[in-house]
Amino acid sequence: MIKQILKRAIRSIPLWRNWNSFHHTWEYVGFFKFLRFQLFPFFPKKKYFPYDKNSIVYGNVIVGKNCKVTQRGGCYIQGWGKLFLGDYVEVTQNCIIISQNHNLLNQDRHVPKETIIGDHCWIASNACIMAGVVLGPRTVVGAGSVVTKSFPEGYCLIAGNPARFIKEIPKEQFCPKHYKTEMYGYIPEHSFKNYAQQHLQTVKFHYDLRKVTSNELLIELFMSDEISK
Repeated sequence: MIKQILKRAIRSIPLWRNWNSFHHTWEYVGFFKFLRFQLFPFFPKKKYFPYDKNSIVYGNVIVGKNCKVTQRGGCYIQGWGKLFLGDYVEVTQNCIIISQNHNLLNQDRHVPKETIIGDHCWIASNACIMAGVVLGPRTVVGAGSVVTKSFPEGYCLIAGNPARFIKEIPKEQFCPKHYKTEMYGYIPEHSFKNYAQQHLQTVKFHYDLRKVTSNELLIELFMSDEISK
């Protein structure tokens, strides 16, 4: 009886039934995700910060302390180039942030860039931030905005399509968030350096991160040595 059950279970696995169709379907991805996260839980998670399952986040994405992509979903966070989100950045629902775009002369080619979002920025619903944009600390992006150029000084409200400066946010009056427990996504602050050195060591930004974040650990780990000198 047990032998028959095992045989049926093995035959029901797509890997044994039809490798070619299995390899090109989501079953392939799901099967190996099951192996990685269920059967071998000691493997580190590449998804090291929280986001809703209805959002898409992938690529060279670096996040600071208590950075949050909304749990209400619908976001597309693309790190094919390099994407930096500083401490306490909040991205609300249905936002698009990209770090690579198509070449205008050849659509099959891509142009990777560095997209930088500084500490305490707030990206409101349905906003779109294009590749290569730099937003300084506490830049608030209004709902439905399309950000095509940089606002590196920060402390401002921008909105529109294309986004433009609306008003200044008084730096001396701004009250930044600070939680008692500070995490880099799922990683506790005291463990993040070791994690980053093992799994994120290839990501280096050529932009001077000191202009957008006060997080010395992120600067040490992810800023290019050429810039830091």
